[in-house]
Amino acid sequence: MKHTKISIIAFFAALVAFVACDDVSPLGDSLVNDQIQIVMDSSFTVSGTTVDIGNVSSMTATQLLGSIDAKNFGSLKSDFVAQFMPAQTIETEGVTTETIDSIKLVMTIPLDGFIGDSITPMGLNVYTLSKPLPSPIYSDFDPDGYYSEANLIASKVYNATALSRSDSIAKLLYRTVDVMLPTEIGRKLYQKYIDSPEIFTNPDEFVKFFPGLYVANSYGNGRIMKVEETKLQMFYHKNVTIDEKDTTIYANANYFAVTPEVVSNNNIRLSLDDNIAELQAKGKMLVVAPIGKEVIIKFPTAEIIAKYNESPNSLRVVNSLTFSIPARSIENDYNIAPPAYLLLVLKSKKDEFFSSRSINDDKTSFYASYNPSTHSYTFSSMRQYILDMIDKGNLSAEDVEFVITPVSVTTETSQSSYSSSTTYTTAICPYVEQPAMAILDLDKAKIRFSFTKQSSVF
Repeated sequence: MKHTKISIIAFFAALVAFVACDDVSPLGDSLVNDQIQIVMDSSFTVSGTTVDIGNVSSMTATQLLGSIDAKNFGSLKSDFVAQFMPAQTIETEGVTTETIDSIKLVMTIPLDGFIGDSITPMGLNVYTLSKPLPSPIYSDFDPDGYYSEANLIASKVYNATALSRSDSIAKLLYRTVDVMLPTEIGRKLYQKYIDSPEIFTNPDEFVKFFPGLYVANSYGNGRIMKVEETKLQMFYHKNVTIDEKDTTIYANANYFAVTPEVVSNNNIRLSLDDNIAELQAKGKMLVVAPIGKEVIIKFPTAEIIAKYNESPNSLRVVNSLTFSIPARSIENDYNIAPPAYLLLVLKSKKDEFFSSRSINDDKTSFYASYNPSTHSYTFSSMRQYILDMIDKGNLSAEDVEFVITPVSVTTETSQSSYSSSTTYTTAICPYVEQPAMAILDLDKAKIRFSFTKQSSVF
């Protein structure tokens, strides 16, 4: 048994420092008599198994586009369907349907938002959807029946490099893939706003008029791109009089965008490399994304509670519970790295967690970011979970069985003053971005449990 006992008489300063740490309870006035001991135990072990993730609902405005065949990962192909959120107000002064000059689809990719060769030419086709998308929608969605080959409105050969582009574009922290669409689409959207502006305030009504687009790979292989923003950019001109002179002003505006509030989906096809199956057969704990592998573990909750209850007649306070898992990369030829975030959630609550668009409550669900320095994930705020389990007492399998699965995490930072800010988690979604994979070493995982107890001295 690995544990340390610290007497408050000799090490009061250490105790004060300890209770100031993350996820630690104040000791309170009840533990002030006689001798106080801090018990820290890291002897607990975790067992687990690798399982298939299966299909997921993306619930994100991020699109995945492209195709790769990666050694020790597999073959991944993805295209996407998307509805669009309309702007509630569109410029009308001096603008007519005839002065709508063009409209284009703009897809924005961060500089690090692709895996593969940035120069490889690849092709895409853009189709209009013939009816609104279903909801919920999942990663195995087949767009057949929602579009027709006859609805092809644009094609493009593209890459992810800034070669041959202007210096100003080359310096940007993102790249764009722009696809010019038929001008008639822009004019029909504008005329609908003139005729029925009220539907632009109601996405459910707007989608009946414009169901959205399907963007599909047409040819090429060797790159997967994460599209962070998808929008329709409208170009127009208007004739105005300035200083008694007739003047033509040319302008553009982003009136339609893919947002989390409307339905979009990455249509993903993943065929994993035989190496992944071999690692799983050897008992390796694997996380592979998107829609690849996740790990189910049995958390040693009963053993932790038993340690806590070794002195049933003493006053006790739980200080902290953390769970750290070493992770290592799987060798591949596309620099596919471990997932940026992992979610630890009770298996019985996983589906509800995603369907209700929850964020971590640090009671039944937790997330950790990958630390590239320590090559590990640490779930550092599990104190409330073990408190709830101590109170419950009679544990069931549902209380101790967790899923570890890759996720995407969205945060926002609020500036409270010039010198301080607070970061909030605003969304946690199933991971449907660029490929990621890792081996989790549960044999070297560390569960660190700490509590303070009072021992009476007479």
